[in-house]
Amino acid sequence: MFTRTELEVKSLRALRDLCLIQYGIQAIGNPADKASYINALLTFPVVQRIKD
Repeated sequence: MFTRTELEVKSLRALRDLCLIQYGIQAIGNPADKASYINALLTFPVVQRIKD
């Protein structure tokens, strides 16, 4: 996965594409805010482990 620092340097569009296209997850909160996508990507591995 990614670190917060790696995600913070990505553009909003790149973060959106990672969430929606690559992983199929939604932003947590306002989709116009980078932090919403960063939080979703950082919590995604935890959710995957719970499902398994």
